Amino acid sequence: MKKLPRETLNQRIDRLVSGFKAHKPEGVGPFPTIIMLHGCGRADMPQAAYVEACLQSDIACIVVDSYAPRQISMVESMGTVCTGVQLWGRERAGDLVAALAWAKSLDWVDAGHISALGWSHGGWTIMDALALEKSLSQYTQISDLCDKPLESLKSVFLIYPWCGPGSHSAMRGWNRNLPAHMIVGGRDLVSGEFLPKRAAKKLKDNGVNIDVSLFERATHGFDEPDALHPAQKYDPELTSRATQMVVDFVRTNVAMA
Repeated sequence: MKKLPRETLNQRIDRLVSGFKAHKPEGVGPFPTIIMLHGCGRADMPQAAYVEACLQSDIACIVVDSYAPRQISMVESMGTVCTGVQLWGRERAGDLVAALAWAKSLDWVDAGHISALGWSHGGWTIMDALALEKSLSQYTQISDLCDKPLESLKSVFLIYPWCGPGSHSAMRGWNRNLPAHMIVGGRDLVSGEFLPKRAAKKLKDNGVNIDVSLFERATHGFDEPDALHPAQKYDPELTSRATQMVVDFVRTNVAMA
């Protein structure tokens, strides 16, 4: 079990920064920026298509690898993270907090327009961060967090997020109302359709500005070209649709701010 020690936010950033990969458009900025959190399997999938689409629309990206700094291999991640043995969403929420703080220190990041995008376990991480914001110091083992560590997070996009056992959004709701969009797969045998939609309904009933798009033929990991799981099937058409939705979502929220 690779638990991180209790430490300050700056110490956590120093520990994780080797896993932060920044991609920025040409020019000096500042650019609206989206923090990307991978699922429980490969840390390098399926972000590439989304990064490319964002850069073409002058949106910067920070891709977070939660495994390399923890020395979690792909085999270990499949056997222990995907099965819930280690690194639950509420614990990994510290990676989001650290990435937010690090992003704000970069002069080419528009600190007023930072979004987060999470797939599967990454979506779980984002949702738990929002549900447990006031208690994140306890769950992330970051000792000096304020009561509002997600204050600079302005919108979130969730793709086939895990909303099953261990997820807190359906029970607690979120501590802040911010624009959110969720893509759910009609053939998803991992996260499913029912639980994410139930969580989204709970959030919407509580006043969160969240919309849900059902991709009826999408499996879990529909946007991963080299998916290894037998229940996943890559769909390039749906991937293109999803990447454009992410770009439009960020751009719309920048324009409305």
